[in-house]
Amino acid sequence: TKRKILEATLYCGYWRGELINIAADGAESMVDLRTFVVRSNSGKPIALAGIGTDITAKKMAETALRENELFLRETQKIGRMGSWKTNPHTDFLKLSEGIHEIIGAPREFAPGLSEGLAFFLPEYIPALRYNIEKCLETGEPFKMECQVQTTGGDKLWTEVRGLRSVQEAGGSYVIGTFQDIRRKAPSGSKGK
Repeated sequence: TKRKILEATLYCGYWRGELINIAADGAESMVDLRTFVVRSNSGKPIALAGIGTDITAKKMAETALRENELFLRETQKIGRMGSWKTNPHTDFLKLSEGIHEIIGAPREFAPGLSEGLAFFLPEYIPALRYNIEKCLETGEPFKMECQVQTTGGDKLWTEVRGLRSVQEAGGSYVIGTFQDIRRKAPSGSKGK
């Protein structure tokens, strides 16, 4: 590996990559290494130099984040739920993969809030919009059960929760969950 780095540096004038560094005591660390050729004023190569940055903590954090995202995706899939983030004043809406699966929309579908609310049956939209706006203004959480119509035409009962108002650099948002809660027919009634 050292020889390849040296050859690439000499050939291109620089090299950059990540590698595992093993210290004298045997401790391993991840390093972002940059090497380059130092040249004289006349352009003649006179030395090789390098800068290494320890990125072990960053790599460990990235791995933990990927594991947490996988765990969240699988948990949402098992619980038939997804998450969302919105700002009703800007019509911004972000949907998780779980919601896309429940409503039958492709992953690249990125609706605004008005378009996303259109999946709900019309009688639920005013109350949903009101609760989202109230949650944004007061931080008061809400929970509603309402029906949606999937892209395939199926009507599903869902539970929508607005969890809290989040302040970020780009503005305020309401975040929440959306869960498929397909109801069973009440006991004593006949399903058709």
